Amino acid sequence: MAEIVISKGETSVTIYGVEVDDGFANKIFILTPPSNNPEDGARSSIIVDLLRNTRTIIITGHIAPTSSKTAKEIKDELIYIYNGGGTTGGITLSYDGDDLVGTMEKLAFNHKPSDEPTSPPSDFAKYTVQISFVVGTPRT
Repeated sequence: MAEIVISKGETSVTIYGVEVDDGFANKIFILTPPSNNPEDGARSSIIVDLLRNTRTIIITGHIAPTSSKTAKEIKDELIYIYNGGGTTGGITLSYDGDDLVGTMEKLAFNHKPSDEPTSPPSDFAKYTVQISFVVGTPRT
């Protein structure tokens, strides 16, 4: 289970990642020229690469209480980061040895009642969280 840290300003939250999808998309423009003569058949399309690459990381994981914070407090801090964190600039996602800057596109929680804490964190997590994080330089 990967530990993923999301931070902005002085606020930082650890998510115990169960599944991380790291996807890339490229914006292209396709031109299909008309054929002047039906007997000539179809013409090949022309592809224009606009070089507008997007990297999106989708995280599914758990929020678990710590010795100093309840799961609800951690959830509230993650919502605070999502809502801007009281500062300008991007959100930092620390995962797999990389620190990536971007913003959260989507954030969703699923409350998961639990009993006494045990190990691993998924056994005592109070919330399951899903985050869509887009890597890039945010502008406000």
